[in-house]
Amino acid sequence: MLVELLSGRLIAPSFGSSIYVWGSVIFVFMLGLSIGYLLGGIYSSYRPSVARLCGILITSALTTLPILVFGTVVLDFVFNTISDPVLVRW
Repeated sequence: MLVELLSGRLIAPSFGSSIYVWGSVIFVFMLGLSIGYLLGGIYSSYRPSVARLCGILITSALTTLPILVFGTVVLDFVFNTISDPVLVRW
């Protein structure tokens, strides 16, 4: 939850804090949580141990570091590339 709120704060200077921004943030985090729960459940069901739990927690902590390190650079690139994120048709 903390990372979700932090990402909303990181995105706000470039894209604002509209319903589109928060909807995108919530979607990305719900998708990430679902995939993480699936993979974590599969990984931990074979031989559960404290060492595996520590490995999962360390891996999740390390995967959040790029948000802090590269977040501003990536958001500036996206902001300069897309003229109006609401009007983009994928």
